[in-house]
Amino acid sequence: MKTLGKYEVIEEINSGGMGQIFRARDRVLRREVAIKTIYTGMTEPEIKNRFYREARSCAALNHPNIVTVFDLGEQQGNSFIAMELLDGEDLRKFVDRRGSMSLEAKVGCMAEICDGLASAHDHGIVHRDIKPGNIFITRSGKPKILDFGVARIAASNLTQPGIALGTPRYMAPEQYLGMDCNALSDIFSVGMVFFEFLAYCHPFVGLADSPWISKDIPSRIVKEEALPLRSLNPAVPERLERVIAQALAKDPVARHQSSKDMAKELRKVSFDLARECSTLWNEMLDCRKRILDYKSVLGKTLESPKAQFALKQANIDP
Repeated sequence: MKTLGKYEVIEEINSGGMGQIFRARDRVLRREVAIKTIYTGMTEPEIKNRFYREARSCAALNHPNIVTVFDLGEQQGNSFIAMELLDGEDLRKFVDRRGSMSLEAKVGCMAEICDGLASAHDHGIVHRDIKPGNIFITRSGKPKILDFGVARIAASNLTQPGIALGTPRYMAPEQYLGMDCNALSDIFSVGMVFFEFLAYCHPFVGLADSPWISKDIPSRIVKEEALPLRSLNPAVPERLERVIAQALAKDPVARHQSSKDMAKELRKVSFDLARECSTLWNEMLDCRKRILDYKSVLGKTLESPKAQFALKQANIDP
């Protein structure tokens, strides 16, 4: 495949059950884009029409935390979406390699992801397939939600060979029970993603299990409580653990009732973290000043090995 409409295909970036992703060049606007293809050549007309309706709705979304859709079209049975080309990695890769990021930065990313979801929900669009692979972190640290619109195709009666219907590891309990999926279902899914972002472990798997072989995760999601987040990452503050636990409530009514509410709670945690860090920093500086003030009084005592070791541990230059 060398071209798709006005786009010149450069290379394949990724592939999966729903199709392929290519890096391509817009020959008219002379910019590089990402092209996601989905095979719809043999599907029922209503399914294809639904895909286009959803894609058009998502193209109307304009939010910094949602990937921008530029165009959609069809060629030789392949429906395709042209979107902004992102530089960075998705959360699936970040978690798998146990990427390093400060807690404050992670909380900030989580709040922005909730902002993007809130914008979509305000437009009546439910993602239905929130998972680490659909959250992208750019090199500048900006999170972007991917694959709006595609998820509804996956949730439809599309049964072409090789197409995976949804991602069971990240579905809300009500989805497994055949109930309606709404914005609160997205909140449950995002709670699982955030848990994994913080603990590098799925909340319903556990460190003793193989994270990709365990087959009873759907049953655990429906029947069992998530693992305690701080048991896996003690550095997570209790109030942040409570925010994630609320998102993972079995009863949708017990969850945050909107992504906006969850974003507000996360930003409160971020503010508290910044305030506490500032307090600790000031206390450290005060202790350093007091030690230096006593330097002349201590005299040669500071030259003892014990004193030198203590000063070095406190990062104080005697």
